[in-house]
Amino acid sequence: MDNKKKWDRVFIAAILAISVFTVFAAPVSADIIYVPTPGNETIQQAINNASDGDTVFVWNGTYYENVILNKSITLKGEGKDVVTIDGGGNTCIYVIAARTTIDGFNVTNATNDYNYGILVSGVDTCNITNNKITNNNGGIYAISSNNINIANNDITSNLNDGIDDIKYINGSVTITGNTISNNRLDGIGDIEYINGSVTITDNTISNNGDYGIGIFTDNATISNNEITENAHGIWVNSSNNTIVRNMIARNSGADTGVHLTEYAKYNEIHENCILNNMPQAMDNGTGNNWDRNYWSPPPGGPGNYTIPGTAGSKDNDPLSSCPLIAAKAPAKAKVPTLTPIGLIALAGLLSVIATVSIKIRKRE
Repeated sequence: MDNKKKWDRVFIAAILAISVFTVFAAPVSADIIYVPTPGNETIQQAINNASDGDTVFVWNGTYYENVILNKSITLKGEGKDVVTIDGGGNTCIYVIAARTTIDGFNVTNATNDYNYGILVSGVDTCNITNNKITNNNGGIYAISSNNINIANNDITSNLNDGIDDIKYINGSVTITGNTISNNRLDGIGDIEYINGSVTITDNTISNNGDYGIGIFTDNATISNNEITENAHGIWVNSSNNTIVRNMIARNSGADTGVHLTEYAKYNEIHENCILNNMPQAMDNGTGNNWDRNYWSPPPGGPGNYTIPGTAGSKDNDPLSSCPLIAAKAPAKAKVPTLTPIGLIALAGLLSVIATVSIKIRKRE
């Protein structure tokens, strides 16, 4: 065999080896499975046919199902106003797989006792976003899991709690941008036994029959929420939490705007607007720091910023106006100003317009 043929065969073998390696090493692309399509007439069929990393996309319609989300996939509806999962009394979506997202559904009619719109149990990372969760025994419950994100949902008119029993979580719990209203009991209740961070921010929480927010875990941050017309505004039964820049108003159905129990210690309460709650606040804890809040009326009566309760706390530097109202005021329209060059340009433009107008008149 001459050297040329020998090297030709070596070259071909190398190309084949590289090709085989490329085929087997190339990443497998995720699929999108559409519902309803042949073989995937139901959401559960599509999940069963999916692989981890896929997306199950659900077109508009009402699906009478009790979905078990047991794959690491994205479950995506066409939109919360056009795609309904009706649980027929039982839990609508039961999440038991890691790394899942549920987005774009109306989740309803899980009305039997101990059934929920969405129940998350024993998973690592679940994102619940852009859904409508209404008329269930409970809205969203999550237990014994890691990293729960609940964002931009409408959670309304559930028979008990909107979000509840967020317990035994490792990692982060984030509840942001939701509208949580008209639930018979808590808006957000019973967040406890969290080994990680808790962030509750930018939610609108109103007209719930018990807690607007109930915190039973330490080191939570509650900020920039509107908490109005609930039986209780914020109920704190834990320590080292930060409550800052919330609108807390007209919570008077049963108790206070902000209530710190005897188990509440070393919490920071700053720059909130606390308006017309009955009563405004209660502090039975230890070492809680109230500072630079706006009160209307003051918590202890006219001119008295002592917080009712056994702690003897006092707002040491109350604000004279609500910073949140000022922040939300629409910006004044800016009147444009002309520079000298701008004035010359404007004069030139007006001169041209006048000249054209005169010529037109002469022609007439």
